[in-house]
Amino acid sequence: MKLPVALCSLLLVGCASYDVLTPSPSTVTDDSDGTLLVRQPRVAASSSFSEPIHTLGFEWFARDPGLVYLDAGAHFGARTGGIIGLSFNADGEAFRADQPNPSTKRDPETHTESSRFSVTFDQFQKIASARIVRMRFDGLGENTMSSFGPGTGPRAYVTAKFAPFLEQVSAARLKR
Repeated sequence: MKLPVALCSLLLVGCASYDVLTPSPSTVTDDSDGTLLVRQPRVAASSSFSEPIHTLGFEWFARDPGLVYLDAGAHFGARTGGIIGLSFNADGEAFRADQPNPSTKRDPETHTESSRFSVTFDQFQKIASARIVRMRFDGLGENTMSSFGPGTGPRAYVTAKFAPFLEQVSAARLKR
């Protein structure tokens, strides 16, 4: 009886600390022009197993401080057939991300497709501070939606990545 209880406890501790194992934001220097950029690699952005598998990462460049670039991804199972749009509803305020380059990258190893979008820094702060964010992928095949934020389930690891990302952006702004 002690062994199953110990294994369950270990499993719960492992799940609780998974956020620590996901990539965190980092500040790096862009090799092409020497400007600072803050980058958060894609992490899970779906709050429950009943939602499609979506991921979200973001980048901020000191040379373009008014925008945040989003790296949005979906599992092939979401059947988007190419990502052609990304929109958000952050605590009731809806807006659409811009897609400067309408191409979708497909990765057969991870069974994902991703595309790059941008939002204004103000829109990004609304996403980061919202209690509930609904993120909608528009695809050629179908549209899928996921949710994240403190008012949703624990599986959306992206929720915990906003504060450290914004802290690093603030520090990078001071270095400019």
